Amino acid sequence: MSLTKIYCVRHLATEWNKKNILQGSADIPILKESKSIPANLPSSISAESMPVFVSTYIRTFQSAMCYGFTNINISSYLDEIDFGYYEGRSKDLLLRDKNAKWRDDPFNGCLKDSLNNLECRIDAFINLLKKENINECMIFGHGAWIRLAIAKYRMNKKEAMNTFIINNSQIEEIVC
Repeated sequence: MSLTKIYCVRHLATEWNKKNILQGSADIPILKESKSIPANLPSSISAESMPVFVSTYIRTFQSAMCYGFTNINISSYLDEIDFGYYEGRSKDLLLRDKNAKWRDDPFNGCLKDSLNNLECRIDAFINLLKKENINECMIFGHGAWIRLAIAKYRMNKKEAMNTFIINNSQIEEIVC
């Protein structure tokens, strides 16, 4: 089976990103000022060059539109983790309560069910791409989704997903 290259772009900033609030499954739009400042994509990527996928949340769709993409596929496989109790609360609260566990062993902490669900959705999305013979695509996604995909498919250590940060509008490449 051939390898699939996925260009991952974390959605543009939202009000909650500015305030360091965990969004998770909350459907928060991007900031108006974010619409005019998307980062440059690699020259090999154009609006016509490959399939583009977004989650069911408005912030990813709006981000793809800001980058000039109009032929957009929506997939719930790309939805962000449900942060449970911490959703809509400061990320600092999660870090204060669960710092070492969240950083070093997230799959055995309070969000293990949500993370296992997220991992299953990532794997299902990649399997779908392979089944459809999509060798290259772009996704506009979320921080935890992209971090887990990188940790699993680039680093071969899913537990490392919280040892690095993916900023808004950051572009990462995953080959799987």
